[in-house]
Amino acid sequence: YLIKQINYFNLKTIILTRNVFDSLVSKDDFIVEKHQHAKEKNYSNLKINGAEIIPQNYIELSSEDRLDFLTKSYGIWYVQFYLSWKRISNKIKNGICWITYENSILNKKNLEKNISNFLNLDEIEIKNLNKSFENPKKIHTRFNKGISGRGSRITTESKNFLIDYASSFNELTEYDFNNLFGLE
Repeated sequence: YLIKQINYFNLKTIILTRNVFDSLVSKDDFIVEKHQHAKEKNYSNLKINGAEIIPQNYIELSSEDRLDFLTKSYGIWYVQFYLSWKRISNKIKNGICWITYENSILNKKNLEKNISNFLNLDEIEIKNLNKSFENPKKIHTRFNKGISGRGSRITTESKNFLIDYASSFNELTEYDFNNLFGLE
């Protein structure tokens, strides 16, 4: 159904990927911040976006245990998200523009180039795209630290769990593993 809509409306799909391990550390920061807010306000349940599934004692777990939990839950979701788009990419008539956090979000010139090339923007549209990058504080996001390499906090055992899970899917190439995990 999604493929039919994308093709029917001639949509241009842009997928942003990020090193999963860095993403999980950012996710932990976000949850801990929201969890502390919930405790301070005496909320009986922690809800972020209405549906976060984490233990109620999440904030009391050690950092290592929290990151292990996220790797084995959200990490699997990230791999599945990536794989689902990879599997349907050849059915989307306009293709997919794959951009990476490390190469695009942290490098505005690359982001501009990748998006403008994919969307076939003219000079005026490129200038308008540039303007959106000039004052990012005006754009409401959940931008955290924006630092690559934070995933090094995740234990080797947890990383291997997720890499082994992803290895079960033979259509994931070395390129995909680099996009997902920063592995080369």
